[in-house]
Amino acid sequence: MVDDVDITTLAQVADVKVAFAPPLPLAGGDHNVNLTVGNEAATWKFTVLAPSAPAATVGVPTANALQPGTDAELPPVVPGLMPGPVMVAVAHHPAAPAAAKPTRPSEEGQISSSTQWASGSNPPDSNVLSATERMTYQQGPWHMEVNGSGLLNSILNPEVQRTSQGRVNDYVIQLGYKSGDWAANLRFGIVTPVLYTDAQFVTAATPRQGAEITLKTPAGTFGYFANTNDQALGGGAGINFHQQMMGASWQAPLPKWAQFRLMWLSAQDIGAPTSVSFDSQGNPIILPNPVAAKSTGDVYGALLNIHLTQKWLWSSEYAFSRENPNTDQDSKSEFGRAWRTGISGQTGKTNVNVAYRDVGENFGNPANPSLTQASEPNLRGVDSAVTQTTKTAGTFGLTYSFLENNVHPTTSDELFLHSFDETWSKPIGKKTNLVVDARQSLTQTGTVPSSLEGQPPDQTGAQDQRDISGNLNLSRQIGTVTMSAGGTRDWNHNNLFPEASTITSSLTFGTNLVTKKFFQLNGQVNANWVAADGLTTGTTRNITLYVQPAFTWKKPALQVSPLITLTKGRTILADGTLTSDTLTGQYGGRISWTLPGAMKFSTLSAQGNYNQNRDTIMSIDQRTTQLLVLWTATWGHKHTF
Repeated sequence: MVDDVDITTLAQVADVKVAFAPPLPLAGGDHNVNLTVGNEAATWKFTVLAPSAPAATVGVPTANALQPGTDAELPPVVPGLMPGPVMVAVAHHPAAPAAAKPTRPSEEGQISSSTQWASGSNPPDSNVLSATERMTYQQGPWHMEVNGSGLLNSILNPEVQRTSQGRVNDYVIQLGYKSGDWAANLRFGIVTPVLYTDAQFVTAATPRQGAEITLKTPAGTFGYFANTNDQALGGGAGINFHQQMMGASWQAPLPKWAQFRLMWLSAQDIGAPTSVSFDSQGNPIILPNPVAAKSTGDVYGALLNIHLTQKWLWSSEYAFSRENPNTDQDSKSEFGRAWRTGISGQTGKTNVNVAYRDVGENFGNPANPSLTQASEPNLRGVDSAVTQTTKTAGTFGLTYSFLENNVHPTTSDELFLHSFDETWSKPIGKKTNLVVDARQSLTQTGTVPSSLEGQPPDQTGAQDQRDISGNLNLSRQIGTVTMSAGGTRDWNHNNLFPEASTITSSLTFGTNLVTKKFFQLNGQVNANWVAADGLTTGTTRNITLYVQPAFTWKKPALQVSPLITLTKGRTILADGTLTSDTLTGQYGGRISWTLPGAMKFSTLSAQGNYNQNRDTIMSIDQRTTQLLVLWTATWGHKHTF
């Protein structure tokens, strides 16, 4: 995420790095980056010292602009209409005067086809034909844009799965007008409502097909949204329901350093709940689902963002909801409330981020049943992070979180969670880097309901657990070779259930060779083992070896990448009994060739594998081969009338 925009599909992800080049120059000022890999996450900020880039043509986003929500959706850029995170970040860096507006309509599109064939039709042989189209027109204060994409997905083999499905899945029609202090913008299609930008409690779960209109006046900016044909998850039994949703907002006409918005969102499940099963021939059987319950509700909120200084932002949000989880019964709407506040900023080379949230027991968002990580009900806590960069001692980081879960306990115990994360990284010279990471977490029991007093912990949900871990990683570049080594040790001690205590260790060694010609080699070996008390757990060891040499000839765009992976696992009980002894291997590679000349829009690739799966305890030794061929052709065009 760059400035709260998902750029995963635009980034180049390699084994040891992620690279992203913004399609447009970043505006001057602070920007934030959020990186998530599995269950690990890191956040940092950087400052662009260059002057702000010239403002884009009003209402005409560049073709390669970041597209939040869906592939088709482009954020409305009519000034003053619900500023998004990037606009808020550069509030103190006004853009230069806009360049001359083109008056001629423009059209651009792309057509691509991808055909896959696999031995044994596993995975199924398929063909995907996709098309994208974008047309824009600017005339004086008026702007119009049509942007969409669609695909035809066909399964060719095996015969029992042979199907063909076509869908225009992403589309946005946008009409905008701006004159002086007045502006209006209308969007229809698969959109993420800008009415709820930056909100965590009042927000839709996914982009919806709907209509959205915003109107900027001297009295503020008014917005309204209603969905028209929702295929997203419903509140009751998920996909068994469709959902009818509408909402509105008002943003106060404040200076650029402040933002205040009132929001309302309503949603209800509609339609009949069903369950889907399949007969022996693979045909679907749709039956009524008498257990699923319809839900409905409303959530109201207010969002306040204030730039205290150029580099410090204070953000607060308050929301309350009335939600009926089952409209088929005589249940009443439950009242819930939630609020959060936090401050983030930078002073010198120190970055600070502190936030507090308090979510009531019955708080819910009918349009977002699963809520977000920061809006889980019946929870309060503090999240804080500080990073300090020094010239000689490296970069230090400290993260602390406190969560109080099940705040008003009735059927289970209240729980407290404290977690610390300390990191230190330092470049040693130009070619060596050292990273040290230490983590501690403590889970304890708070209030015990009177009805559960005297009951055993496995019935009350009580916890008394401490987890401590340390991680060390060292990388060194020697010529064209980059070598890395790391180790992890984790102690998990459970006072209430000692048999669940474990000690986990891991060692990792890797190498990466990149020559100036056509050869590259990636290799890694990982060994980890888990030790625990009790005869039922024992010790588990796993060793993984990964080797991938790559040959790239840039002129004919030919790439050859052999691949070898081996995983060896053993599980031994405390009395020495061997319960698992496995070996999994994959041997193969990939050849990719981009055709030359007039056919350079076409790429042909083939991948072959020989797989081995052996378990000496179960007397299993399975060996399979597989060949997969993929042909991809992409053709793009752009025309200005």
